[in-house]
Amino acid sequence: MKQLTFAELAQMLQKATGKTQQATVDTLFDWAFKKRERVSQTSAHRYLNGESDIHKYVYKDGNDERDTKSSINKEIARSLNKQDKKSLSKELRMRGIKASPSKEVYPNSVVDVLTDQLVAIISKAEKTASSNFSKIPKNSQSKDNKKTSNKAVVSSLIRHISKLFDSRFPNSNEYKYAFAIYIANNVSSSTSSLSINVSKEEWQQIKPHIQKVPLLLSRTLYTAQDPDKNMSHPFSPLAEEQLPYHYDEKIMTSNIITKNGIEYYADKNNQPLQVNGKKLKRFYSIKEENPPIPSFVYIAEISNFNITSKTTNNYLTVTLTCNIIDKLNYDLIKNNHQQLGIPEKLFYNNSYHFEYIDNIDFLSRINSLMNASEK
Repeated sequence: MKQLTFAELAQMLQKATGKTQQATVDTLFDWAFKKRERVSQTSAHRYLNGESDIHKYVYKDGNDERDTKSSINKEIARSLNKQDKKSLSKELRMRGIKASPSKEVYPNSVVDVLTDQLVAIISKAEKTASSNFSKIPKNSQSKDNKKTSNKAVVSSLIRHISKLFDSRFPNSNEYKYAFAIYIANNVSSSTSSLSINVSKEEWQQIKPHIQKVPLLLSRTLYTAQDPDKNMSHPFSPLAEEQLPYHYDEKIMTSNIITKNGIEYYADKNNQPLQVNGKKLKRFYSIKEENPPIPSFVYIAEISNFNITSKTTNNYLTVTLTCNIIDKLNYDLIKNNHQQLGIPEKLFYNNSYHFEYIDNIDFLSRINSLMNASEK
C-alpha cells in the first residue's frame, strides 16, 4: 500500500473539505489522539508543509495515542459527511491510493483507507519518536551518586534539543539564550493555557520575546514543611485517605475488576487500564495521585497570549496558550537548578510560579550539565 506522509494527508484533507490549515491539522490530531493541545496557525502551516512531523506528540506511555485502530476509525467516520467522502475518494485515487491492491477507493471505503493511512503514520512516528528527554539518566543527589550517562547520550541529547527548537522557533536564535519557567500546583502534560501575573514593566520587556523561547513547565515540589496544606497536598492529614479516581468519562464507565483485593478499572476485555504505565486503581490515596516529587518537567511552545485582566498594584494577568512538545527528567532540572540558572525558590509550594530568564545560554548550560555527569 502506498503510504502518505502526514503533510500529504493534511493537504488532501484541506483540499477536499475546504477547511483552513489550522482546522485541517486540528481535525487530523482529533482523529489520531485522545488528548492534545490545539495547534497554533504557525504550527499548522509547518505541519501542512512538511516542516514538522507528529513524532513529538507520540509518547510511548500511551497517554496521547488512541487505544485502538477501531477507535480512530470511529472518530474519522463520525466527522466525515457524504460530500467529504466523495471528495476524499477522488483525492485518494489521484494520489494513487487504493483500498486494496485490486480495488479502487470509493466513498464507502474512504474511512477505512484513511484509518489505515493514519495508523501507519502514527506507527512510523512511534519508531522515530524522540524519547531522549525521558531517558536522561537522573543526575540526582543519591547516596552513591552514580554516573550512568555517556558521551553518546550527551551528544544525541544536545543535537535533539537544537533540532527540536530549530523546528519550533524558525528564524530565531532567542531560544538558545533565554527560556521561561512556570511551576504551579496543578501543572501536567495536558496543560493548554496558563495564567501568569507580571508587572506592566516586566511584561513590556518580555512581550516581544515570549513566543520565541521554550517554556519549562513543571508541577510544584511539595514538602512536609509547607505552611499551606490543602486537600490535594501529599502531606496533608488526609493524604493516606483513599478516594475514587476520577480521570475521564471513558474510565469512569469502564469495567471494575479485582486483583489481590485491589479494584482496578478495566476495558471491555477486562484488561486493566493504565496511566503512565501503571494499572489504574479505582481508589487512590491523595499521596498516590499527587506524589510530592513530579516525574517530569515539560518543554512547551507558547503559541499565543492575551491579557485577561488588569490587576491592582501595576500588575497584569496574562494567559499563555502553550503546546507541549517534549519532556525532561525532573531530577535533572531540580537538582542542577543553579547550573541551569533557575532560582531554587521556583520549585517549591509557594507563590513563585513564573519567571522569564534572559541572557542565558540554555543549550550550552544543558551541554555542560550533561558532560559534568561524565566526570
